[in-house]
Amino acid sequence: MPRLNRRQHEYSRKFTFYPTVSSDISTDVLLSEPFEIEILDGTKWQLILYPKGRCFRNFTSLYLKKMSCDIDTDITFVDFSFECEMTHNYVEFQNICFLRNDCWGSPTFSRILHSGSQKAEVTFKIIFGISKSKTLGEFDTRTPENDLEALSKDLLDFFMSGELFDHRLYCDGIEFMVHKPIITARCPRLASYIEQRPELARVIMKSISQEVLNCILLYLYSAKLVLPKVQISTFYFIALQFEMTDLIQQMLHHPYFNRLNAEINVDHLDFVWVINTTLLDTQSFGRTKSTKKIYTNKLIMTCAIEKKNDKFCVSVSFNFDTFDTDRSIFLDFKIEMQCDRIFQFGCGSHIFFSNEPWESQIGTEMSGIPKELNLVCQIDLCDNTQFISDDHTVGMPQNFCYYSRLATDMMQFLNSEFLSDFSIISKDGREFKVHRAILAARSPVFRRMMHHNVRETNTGRIEIDDIDSATLQLMILYIYTGMTKRLDLRESIRLYAAADKYFIDSLMLKCVLYILFNIIPRNKLHALISPRSHKKHKLEESIRTIDMQPLLVAAVNVDL
Repeated sequence: MPRLNRRQHEYSRKFTFYPTVSSDISTDVLLSEPFEIEILDGTKWQLILYPKGRCFRNFTSLYLKKMSCDIDTDITFVDFSFECEMTHNYVEFQNICFLRNDCWGSPTFSRILHSGSQKAEVTFKIIFGISKSKTLGEFDTRTPENDLEALSKDLLDFFMSGELFDHRLYCDGIEFMVHKPIITARCPRLASYIEQRPELARVIMKSISQEVLNCILLYLYSAKLVLPKVQISTFYFIALQFEMTDLIQQMLHHPYFNRLNAEINVDHLDFVWVINTTLLDTQSFGRTKSTKKIYTNKLIMTCAIEKKNDKFCVSVSFNFDTFDTDRSIFLDFKIEMQCDRIFQFGCGSHIFFSNEPWESQIGTEMSGIPKELNLVCQIDLCDNTQFISDDHTVGMPQNFCYYSRLATDMMQFLNSEFLSDFSIISKDGREFKVHRAILAARSPVFRRMMHHNVRETNTGRIEIDDIDSATLQLMILYIYTGMTKRLDLRESIRLYAAADKYFIDSLMLKCVLYILFNIIPRNKLHALISPRSHKKHKLEESIRTIDMQPLLVAAVNVDL
């Protein structure tokens, strides 16, 4: 699970769970008392703890559930975190969409503590924090399906076309042409793996089948997953390796998944590494630890101490003495650096697809290095997941769709300006840094521009002299997320003109709906476009034929 910086939440509370001895692991589940959170519209929530794991026997699972009640709202976007006081395990989730009775959390929250050959019964004290998410807070999330479906379709069509790709993934004799911005926005761990080999024309994907890689890429681009039952176990483990937390949670709700008995092969290494720093200039600091459960023989660790000006930095690198290229190893570590009674904490994780050294800095800068440095190391290694099930029949493919995560990932990526390779300048001089691939996927006009040797393509810059910055920002946000905030009549007309210029049909339809919202009494319009109304599709068809010219003329001639 990704480790994020701890943050202060609007609501925080400590929960204590007392496990009881039970021979039936599947029934060993603990529930907190329901609690109400006023800052989240008075909704009721509950924590669910599986002390012996819900799916993985070596790990404790912890989830947050939104309970159904009379005051419950249909959709709630929240940020929340769990922290175990005893083990200091910490996980945080951002902008998670909860419907009624939804659960979300970590299937591998913490390792189960052992006492000899028996699993110890320990008391879990969990610090829980939750806040209202601000990522999508300003947007209309009540009826996002039509717009997010258009975003999903456009990105998927762009992937299938193979246009403007900047990476090739090679797997089982098949090449997949992908786009770095979209992969980075949706799955940073996969993007990081690809970037480890920037010198290669194509990246060979190991330890993954062509069918599974295709499913993953389709999910990243479209937020839709069609997964045959026979691939559930393999796909779940790959999602775990690439830290695709949204997909992991969807898999846990798979109708066949709960019938699978899952177990990870894990080597747990717990030791203290004492380093004599007086030998810093005469020898390297290396440590080899034998493994028992995974197929590789030894884990090799190397410690380096680098002097920068008057400061010192400590880092540790990991690699293996033998490596089976057909498989991968997932490494998760926690290291405490003890010197002069000061503990400095470092943690991280990495996926090894080949025998290559990987380095992680574990210490902050220090003014001096003591003669003796103690590293308290806790390391988990796993190489595969074994699933056993009594049900061997092959069922129909199961379909998943999680649009809200797609919108969130794309918005965060837009705001970061990471990998931006194109700029759009509004008529009032404001510059927006964007990505060519995403613009081309969403607008036929931008796509044609990127394919031709025109001035804008060569300079990576386009000046739009008839769209103001506020309207341009709304259009760019829609291009990336498929969503808009509630628009008034002025904003709707201006945004319609911009969408019409760049042939963004779904945004044009959205703007027409907002214009009608401001013209027709809302109670009558809601009745017309209600999902249960048989008139909805007829209304949408008629909207597409509306002559917008008079409104556009009004927008030009009247100071809106």
